[in-house]
Amino acid sequence: MEFIICNLTDEIIATNIKSQEKTEQLLLCDKEVEIIEKGTKKIRRGCTIDSKYKLYLYCDDQNITNKIFQYYFRSFKELANEIILSMELTKSKESQKTRRLKHNLINYNTNIQHEFYKLFPQNLFINAKNHLDIIENIVNKSAKKSAFAFLKILKNSNLMKNEFDVYELNVTVLVK
Repeated sequence: MEFIICNLTDEIIATNIKSQEKTEQLLLCDKEVEIIEKGTKKIRRGCTIDSKYKLYLYCDDQNITNKIFQYYFRSFKELANEIILSMELTKSKESQKTRRLKHNLINYNTNIQHEFYKLFPQNLFINAKNHLDIIENIVNKSAKKSAFAFLKILKNSNLMKNEFDVYELNVTVLVK
């Protein structure tokens, strides 16, 4: 028994069919159950549309009757519902993780910029020709304040790196 599950925009979500030709043929099906003859073989195929997906089923086993095919079709509908539900939950969780990562990275970046501009006010750079001289002068005049700001910048930079590491770890765990 071979199947295709598509979303309502006809993108294939899941399938166990390897042949592109067979996939294309099955996607042409628009009846709940039909029998087509290919040489001496009878092929059963069907299509059903739900509120969230389209399910296509294909069977070339000559021992499968219409009654058995319809039984399999009902089973595959339940399976398709579970697959769609699982995919929606996964998308939702991943979207939430991505939003959280983005939020945290924006906060750390803002903290870095805040520390930098607290030490080196933006107005000093507007018409200046040599930014390096400006930074060097301020660092020389207030070494302790500069060192403290650099430590805060380093801390936020490390927090950003940790966010990426944790996010990557979560992605790696999901893939395995």
